[in-house]
Amino acid sequence: MRAMLLAFSLALWSCGTTTPSPPSGGTASLSPQRATWDETVTVTLPWSASGVSATVGGKAAAVRATSPTTVEVRVPSDVWGGPQDVVVTDGARRETLNLTVLGADVVASGGNTVIVLVERGAADTLASKYSKTPLALPSGSALVSGKTPLGFGNGPCGQTLLQLQIAPSGPSVGLGHLLDELATELGRAVGTAAVLGIDPRSGWPASAASSFEGDVTAPRPLVVSAPASFSGQGVTIAVLDTGVTPLSFGNRYLSALARDFTSSVGSATTDPFTRTLGKDVVQGHGSPIAALAADGKIGVATSANVWPLKVCGPDGQCQLENIIRGVCAATTGQFPANRVVLNLSLGSDTPSEILYTVLQDAVARGALVAAAAGNAWNERGTRAGALYHYPAAFSGESGLPRYTRTYAPPFATIKGVVGVGALRGDGSTLTAASFSERGDFVGLSAPGGNVSSLDPNGLEGRYVGTSFATGVVSGALAAWREARPAATPESIVVEARRAACTAACGVSGSTSDVGSGLVRAP
Repeated sequence: MRAMLLAFSLALWSCGTTTPSPPSGGTASLSPQRATWDETVTVTLPWSASGVSATVGGKAAAVRATSPTTVEVRVPSDVWGGPQDVVVTDGARRETLNLTVLGADVVASGGNTVIVLVERGAADTLASKYSKTPLALPSGSALVSGKTPLGFGNGPCGQTLLQLQIAPSGPSVGLGHLLDELATELGRAVGTAAVLGIDPRSGWPASAASSFEGDVTAPRPLVVSAPASFSGQGVTIAVLDTGVTPLSFGNRYLSALARDFTSSVGSATTDPFTRTLGKDVVQGHGSPIAALAADGKIGVATSANVWPLKVCGPDGQCQLENIIRGVCAATTGQFPANRVVLNLSLGSDTPSEILYTVLQDAVARGALVAAAAGNAWNERGTRAGALYHYPAAFSGESGLPRYTRTYAPPFATIKGVVGVGALRGDGSTLTAASFSERGDFVGLSAPGGNVSSLDPNGLEGRYVGTSFATGVVSGALAAWREARPAATPESIVVEARRAACTAACGVSGSTSDVGSGLVRAP
């Protein structure tokens, strides 16, 4: 499908030129506003072009003039997903526009299935109308293949997710064009059915010798201490992950409310994830995260409830639809949202408007969100452009001011979401782990370079990744929520960041590296 969507004839491309004329005024525009690798976007210029060059995410891009004032720019195949600058230069003239690149997780999903958030009645109408006869689009068609009522309260979580299969009218039609056409036709946010990942860096049994982040003998765990004053009493930590086993949570483990949104074998009370990484074997993902957050022996919030919501399969792949359903279940169902902390140790380089919408609603209801900042910093040299990790990047202080559409509001910062970076120990100093992603969306940091936790069988293991740092922060946020029961998520995040520890705790690094510093409970 990707070849059909993205194949183009390279022979058509050259550095096209036209006869220059005086600038006509106005501003440049770009269409579509999102595109995947090797797809073309059209830039309309407020002048007649002559010798135009372009970059996407700082990477040189092929350009072809199609009229005196329009050029087509091909998205290079080696830029990161997410919002990237498209810079068009023509002599002394220069225009900078913003394009959302549909990155690796979108391509991995195949790109032919999309989801649309629709009101219940409208969803039934659209499903009836277009389940057999495709909806015709200027560049292709779309056929409804399924619908999933979210079924929780009012707002976006009371709506329905429609699944549609899209097909281009020809091999030169790109995915971004189809998505924008479908969104315009339906008047609603449309996104690909992307596959997000959990991406642990490493893990091993406590008895094993391994090396990581400078350790050359047996791993040295960074120990997390439980707070003395507040322990998350009356707060529920919803772990949206690969499942969580009971461990030593006692009656705080909400097995009766556990939900499995995947089609994998087992239930939300199992955690079958296993991955071999070199000589190390990672056993479990949701379980060690939940243990760091709230286990009775080693957790931060030792009185908080733990709610297993399985949204990721045993391979660590997390369907976007399942994550959306999990967020809605956690924040509009059994408990008031202002007594819930969402742990999202997962992510993608490409933003989802629908996930943004449900998270924004969850925070508006009072929920706190801890989201992993991602583990790809060491890989940033493999692709050009800014490196993002969503949903953590929804918490960036500067937001995404240039990511706008005519049919939806621009993405702005969700103030109750905290992007979590991972710290590693180096003697008496704590620094950002080499893999931990940097940026203004890193709000708080916690041990994640080499942290001790419990595997699904309750045995001690060592884990590496921002996923596990996020579990620590989720526990701390539960304690903050207990201490500030009437506060807004934004005010709690502000206070938690002010209370974070830096030099006094041996933390070294800029705010883009470690955020406000090492998280501390109240």
